[in-house]
Amino acid sequence: MLKQDCRYQRSPIFHLFICVVLLFMSFFSVLCITADTLIRITDDWRYALGNEILQAEHGVDWYLPDYPDTHWPQASGGFVGGANALQQATRLRDFGLEHDAVCFRTTFEVADPAAIHDLVLRLQFKHGIILWLNGQPILNVGFGNEPASETGLSTQALQRPDNVFELLTLNEAIGFLQQGTNTLAAQVHRSVAQNAFAFVLELSANFSRQAMVHHVSPTQALISWQTPRPTSGQVHYGLVRGNLQHSVNYEPLTNEPEVMLESLQPGCTYHYQVSAKTSTGTVRSALASFSTPDDEDTSLRFSLLGDSGGGSAVQYRLAEQIRLTASDLVMHTGDMVYPSLVPELVDLRYYSIYGPHMRSVPYYVATGNHDLDRGRSMPSELFHRPTNDTSAAEHVAARTFPESYYTVRHGPAQFFVLLAPFFNQYALTENNPQHLWLKKVLRASTSPWKFIVLHHPIRTSSLHRFDDYNRNLKRDADELRDLLMPLMKEHGVQMIFSGHDHVYERFQPVDGTVNIITAGGGGSLYPLREYDVLSARFLSQYHFVHVDIEGNTCRLDAIDDAGHVFDSFVMQRDVVPVSSHASVWHSPLVEEGGAGDADGNLLNQRFDFNGAPLVASMGRYSHAGTVRVHNDADHLYLGFESLALPDDGAVILFMGQANTQHVDGATGLAFLDHLEFEDWQPQLIGVLGDEFADGTYPAFDRSRSGFMGPQGVFHAGETLTPVQGTRIQQYNLSPQAYTPSLKNTHLSEQNANFVEIAIPWESVPAWNPNEPLRLSVLSGRQPSSDRGAFWSFDHSLIGGRHSQSDPNRIILPGLVLEMAKGPDSDGDGLSDPEESSLETNSNELDTDGDGLPDGWEVTHALSPLRDFLSDGSEGDPDHDGHSNLDEWLANTHPRDPKSRLSLRAEIVEPGVIQIQWQGMPGVTYELQSSFSPQGPYVAIQTPETSKNKTNRPYLLKCHLDAFQNGARFFRIGARRVAD
Repeated sequence: MLKQDCRYQRSPIFHLFICVVLLFMSFFSVLCITADTLIRITDDWRYALGNEILQAEHGVDWYLPDYPDTHWPQASGGFVGGANALQQATRLRDFGLEHDAVCFRTTFEVADPAAIHDLVLRLQFKHGIILWLNGQPILNVGFGNEPASETGLSTQALQRPDNVFELLTLNEAIGFLQQGTNTLAAQVHRSVAQNAFAFVLELSANFSRQAMVHHVSPTQALISWQTPRPTSGQVHYGLVRGNLQHSVNYEPLTNEPEVMLESLQPGCTYHYQVSAKTSTGTVRSALASFSTPDDEDTSLRFSLLGDSGGGSAVQYRLAEQIRLTASDLVMHTGDMVYPSLVPELVDLRYYSIYGPHMRSVPYYVATGNHDLDRGRSMPSELFHRPTNDTSAAEHVAARTFPESYYTVRHGPAQFFVLLAPFFNQYALTENNPQHLWLKKVLRASTSPWKFIVLHHPIRTSSLHRFDDYNRNLKRDADELRDLLMPLMKEHGVQMIFSGHDHVYERFQPVDGTVNIITAGGGGSLYPLREYDVLSARFLSQYHFVHVDIEGNTCRLDAIDDAGHVFDSFVMQRDVVPVSSHASVWHSPLVEEGGAGDADGNLLNQRFDFNGAPLVASMGRYSHAGTVRVHNDADHLYLGFESLALPDDGAVILFMGQANTQHVDGATGLAFLDHLEFEDWQPQLIGVLGDEFADGTYPAFDRSRSGFMGPQGVFHAGETLTPVQGTRIQQYNLSPQAYTPSLKNTHLSEQNANFVEIAIPWESVPAWNPNEPLRLSVLSGRQPSSDRGAFWSFDHSLIGGRHSQSDPNRIILPGLVLEMAKGPDSDGDGLSDPEESSLETNSNELDTDGDGLPDGWEVTHALSPLRDFLSDGSEGDPDHDGHSNLDEWLANTHPRDPKSRLSLRAEIVEPGVIQIQWQGMPGVTYELQSSFSPQGPYVAIQTPETSKNKTNRPYLLKCHLDAFQNGARFFRIGARRVAD
């Protein structure tokens, strides 16, 4: 490979040329085909009760394609009605004794009927059914020998058992398909003996289950799919869509093959397609893609859910919300299928619902108790999971399988998925094979982030709190916790996720590990049974959990089926020294007055602090959360989020300003004897964390702990003197809600998750709002109501560290807070006060009109008031031949001739080149190619930088097709998004 790295030319689009010589290679051509799934079980249907059709004007031809059905109601499949114990997404409550049938209609698209060799129907119904495709009857079951044309809507069908599912191939109906829109109609009948019906349908082309990606590593990916009968064929894959240069053959051994793709590149997106040979030709799956992880990645997004498999509408909505999170992988805490995991239900309850997402994103599942109801081999037979290295003999003795428990490394995180469904058969015990395996893989792990996923919780406040299935007079949750907690502490496991109790619950950290129950994925919700002493948030709420890792910081959000975040928690893996932080000019709403409900909160109050937070280090038993700092001309604002405190705990806040007089001696609290302030002393002290304390109180009843303690913001001094005019709001949810679904969130609980503080500048006259402040935050425990008693402090700190010589002593150098100097009305990077002092226009992005923002010019030592010579758009102060305007567009430095936007190209596999460059947020890049340095150049890809998660430069990659022998030249263009 020859490479020429040239500087871009003076132009609004900057050019770089790279010459690459490659041999022309053949590749698999991707054909446009019909989608694998024509009708999903989650799709909407129009429906009407049979007697309504009989009375309707157009009732006789209701199943024809041109029947006007817009007046029919519409709902998601599947359907049930009448005296029916089955659960589905839509229950027709109007189906009564006077009804004998329900009629359904929906449409689907077919691009090319000739491409369909198998028409596959997955169906559950009771008790009789007739299907019509484009007005032609294609299925008639439950009426003896009576033809469809003679089966009226008042006919009652033969009795059919519950939970009977069928997978049918209706190839005789392929001739009725037409290009474009097709209409499928169904009439479903009750039986003579039972006034009930059920109807669940999925229609597919060629594949009975679409191709999906399963466990993915930096160099491998497992692909599986299902066909009506065993076939042979190939899986084609490659880095370039439409250029699938690699293939793996498979043989007709099963109708559900799985193929491992090998020798993949880490951190790349691969496209894949399955081709299968049938008796009538070759069929191809829809083109899909997946991304391989890279162990060097520092960011990761993943979602978790549990106890989902009821086929309910809320399960459908949660599946869609999970898809919208752009997760890199999804974890399931178990109970994927209700009432039991069986082959007939696994598609309708699992694969058909999450399948569209699973085409690109791997799902990993833990085994739940309902997943074993119909046999211990069911999970291994029905899911495609990684395996462990426990010996076959040990598995036989323990009644487990290689897939029963496993570990997955994905980027910066490693997941340890355990088998813990219940304790009467599968108790995880000391030094059993699974426990020994877990100790071994935890010891070997080098991942910075470690998570355990299992079904049975180690703590719970819900229905399974007192379970003792192995009848040893010890709660199952306690038994499991005692076994796992020492390992999690020893190896630094940050979080453990479980299911089983159908709620969301987050607990206080224990030895640095946060315990989460996420089991509101679609099954019936459970109530509170007894409040656990360490519970920080309990909600009987349908939900999933989304986790976003960015370097050293991890954020967890609990999200409901409408996409609303109802709980959040942010933690740092390691202490990251931060010496300074910039406040943001903002005036968040901090309400006045006390609580507006019985839970110590104001309804609908909202946390509207923004900007980058300061994140406390994780404590052993508490977390001081995150802090955001704002200021305006009248107030200093502090916003805390993600607090996690024990009942006798509090967050302690210290603030001061250098060279300001302070009061020596006691502060009315004894904890200062444990603290050492480096080169400063606090003038204000805050004690926070009780959601009922929306103000400043020298003595406040912390009822759960049984003692009186301070809450609020005080002047440092011999007595606890409140800071006058300070507004404080402490609450749980943002927006704060109190609805029937949240009615049990406040029971025996009063610790705040959010704290908002507004301190008037005039109440601290010694402070100069134009000078920096010092800030330290830590969490601790008050042992009694005696203010002379020493507090114990945790390891959760901001602006502090524990002494190496004395573990009970904390050193607080304080973090320097730079106050914001005013708003930036025009968004040019200069505050309005700065613009006033510079005599630039605070309402004009570019005061001198030279095309360069004022803030950019000031940052790079150019004048924002002069549009000529070296300060203008045509100036070139570093004499590199490129104007200031060019440098601004490329995000390079106008005073550094070595600053450049450059391309790098390499051959990552035969016939595929990877071109990469350093990108900046807010800039759109256009990659162009030509066979001559002089052009003409043709645009080949334009990545959008708005997908970048951070405000830092990041790497952009582009994979290109193979091309013919000879040289190809590339150039990159940069343009600000605003342009």
